[in-house]
Amino acid sequence: MDEIGEIIRRVLFFRKITTTDFAEHIGISRKTLENGLCCKE
Repeated sequence: MDEIGEIIRRVLFFRKITTTDFAEHIGISRKTLENGLCCKE
């Protein structure tokens, strides 16, 4: 989890994306991961 957090900070720093855009991106990513896990089960 710490490594993921560090990557997120670097992405936010380099891309300078807004918090809203980031939240939307995370929301989509979580849905994709959850759907993938559900499909595998």
